[in-house]
Parts: sequence; C-alpha cells; structure tokens
Amino acid sequence: MPRSFSSYSLVALALATSLVSIGCGSPRERSGGTPPPGNCRCEGAVPEGTLSVACGATQCVGGIAGYACTGPNAAVTAPEACEIGDGGVIDPDAATGIDGGGRTTETTFTTFLDDTRLGLVHEIHATSPRDAWLVTDNGQVLHWTGGETTDAWSFGSAIRAVHALDATHVWVAGDYGTIATFDGVDSFNPASSPTSGPLFDTWGDSTRRFVAGQLWGELRVATGPDFDAYTPFEVEDGAGGRLSGDTHCVSGTSAGLWVCGEDALYGYDGSWHHIYGGSGFGTSAQPLRVIPVTDRLALSLDEEAVTLVTFREVALESGFGPVSLPIPPGVGDVGGPRLRGVWGNASEVWVVGTGGFVAHMTGYTDPFAIWRVIDVGTTRDLESITADAEALWIGGDSIVLRAER
Repeated sequence: MPRSFSSYSLVALALATSLVSIGCGSPRERSGGTPPPGNCRCEGAVPEGTLSVACGATQCVGGIAGYACTGPNAAVTAPEACEIGDGGVIDPDAATGIDGGGRTTETTFTTFLDDTRLGLVHEIHATSPRDAWLVTDNGQVLHWTGGETTDAWSFGSAIRAVHALDATHVWVAGDYGTIATFDGVDSFNPASSPTSGPLFDTWGDSTRRFVAGQLWGELRVATGPDFDAYTPFEVEDGAGGRLSGDTHCVSGTSAGLWVCGEDALYGYDGSWHHIYGGSGFGTSAQPLRVIPVTDRLALSLDEEAVTLVTFREVALESGFGPVSLPIPPGVGDVGGPRLRGVWGNASEVWVVGTGGFVAHMTGYTDPFAIWRVIDVGTTRDLESITADAEALWIGGDSIVLRAER
C-alpha cells in the first residue's frame, strides 16, 4: 500500500497579473541566424501600463497617458494611437508590474509542495486535471488525485522519469536500472532490469515502452501486454554508424522517436537521422529533453535554447540556416540561468531552469515571438514542467509549484 504524503496548503504567492514581453532584439535572438529588423510591432491593443514589445533600442510602451512608440523605425498596428518619442530606453516605472529584471506575473503560481523529503523533482506527468505523477531524486513517486493528500512510494534511490498514459497505466525509471510499472491500484511491480546503471528517461504508448540511460548507444524497449522484458534497440547516428555513449532522453509519437545522445539529437521515422548537435549544429548544444507538439514536430531543449524539430531536421530556418527559438533573456550569460525543463504544444512553450527561472512564449514560429519571464516567487533550481487541461505544474529543488491555466 502507498503511504500518505501530506500536501501543503496551496499558498498564493500574492503576485500581480501584468503582462511583459521582452528580449526580441538581442544579438542572440535566434541561434544560427540574425536578429529581426529594427521595426518592432505591437500586435493589437496595448493595455495601459504594459510593455508589449522590446527590441533592443526600439520599444513600444503602453503608458499612463496612452501609447508611446519610442526608438527608430517603431511601428504599431494602430499608428493613430501613438506618439513618437525620442527615447529608446525603458523606464521601469512607466509600466506597472514590471521589475528591473523584466519579470512579469502573467501567471500566478502557488506552492503545492515544499518539503525537503522530495529532493529534486526530476519529472512530472499529468494525465488529467485530477491526476498527476511526480518522481524525485530521493526516490519518491508521488500520485495526486485532487485531494488534500498525495500517495507516495519510496524506491530508495533516485527515480528520474515517469510516463503515464492514464491514471492506471504508469511506469517509472531511475538509478540502478530501476523500472517499475503501476498495477493500477496501490503497488509498483518491478520489471527485469536491462542495466545496473542509471536510466534517465522513459516514453511509450499502449504497445511499447522505451527507456534511455547508461546503455552504450542504445535504448531498451519492452512490448505488451506484460512489458516485463526489455531488449536492445540500437540508435544510429544518421550516417549509418552506431551511436556511442549514453542516451539521455527519449520521446515520440506514433510516427517515430526522438533520442538525445551525449552531444546531439537524433530522429527515427523508419530510418535514423542526425537532427542537430555534435559537429553538425553547434558543438556546445547538448539536448536534454524533447516534448512532442504534433505528430511529427517536437520541442527540444538544451541548457540555452529550445529548438523546433522534425524527425529529420531543425524545423525553423533563416538565411543562415537552421535556427533555434529566441534565447530566453539572461540565459547563457555568465552566471545566468541554465534551462532544465520544457513543456509546450503547437502554439506555446514554457521553460524552467536554475535560480527559479521560468519563461513563456506564444506563437513561437513567428520571427517576432518573444519570451515573457515569469516571477514564480522562488529562486530554487527548477527542473521539470508539464501541463494538463487546467493547470501547469513545475518541479524543482524540494518544491512543486502549480498554476491554473
């Protein structure tokens, strides 16, 4: 039987709800490409007190007295609503709800759990608004079903990944080759271990389950109905060679797989393809996670960027070749945050990282798309993020945050 893990009351962080958009014109706007031109645009009406667009020296600000477009070549959708200014520097006091670091409280997160027994929350998977699974560095598997308490199981070593098809079809993976499947009632049943080393990620569907880890260039896969025996699934480098080293992530759809190697991302749609990384796309890019957003598109995360990919290539291009999404503000700077988790769909993307960093972007295929950095009220390192139809979930260092969508 699971033991009960008392959850803390949902404590509002007492944050405001102003909107802020920043960062579309930095020199590192889209890796591999060039910044957008200097004519910023404000889409639709700009509420008073809202900074709508910030493009380096070109700003579009909603102020107390109305709208003011400042900087060279500034443009808005309703020019008659604007006054042309001669500045180009944001005055933080001109827009309410914006601090000097450009953070916004667009979404209000509350503390769902705050407990040192958790350790780092490696992954969260929500199957519905009243069903969420969390796994932690201290070996905890937590299951919340909408009540005041959360069922928990302890595995004694780090559990790094969880995947749930629904409330009863759930499996986890972690250190020492741990793989276990929920029986749908109150227990986890271990599967035969494919390794004594750590397993970093898992993904599957109703007929197959994959795990990635210290597997010497392979995944392991189990097939239904019992999923109790994992066999090798070799990963290739897209040039006919066998991948070497660990596999760090695996995700997919019915159309194929995405796999993170030690320094590159690979796709499989019946044959293997090198997507980016290694000598082919920025030697420093080390993919960490992949989240599918359509049947054949996914968002891939490394420490400094999010990249939209197909099973074969990077999906966004400029005149200089494949590009990532805009670099979130401050990410990649010396002492700045490093990205750790990503969640998204076909229209929006969220990232979390060290030092309490959270950022959100909508319409990410638009070259003018920009990040909003969200103040979530903590400076703890954040590792994982997911969403269901009603809420966003963030896991970090001994903390779980939740926000209504």
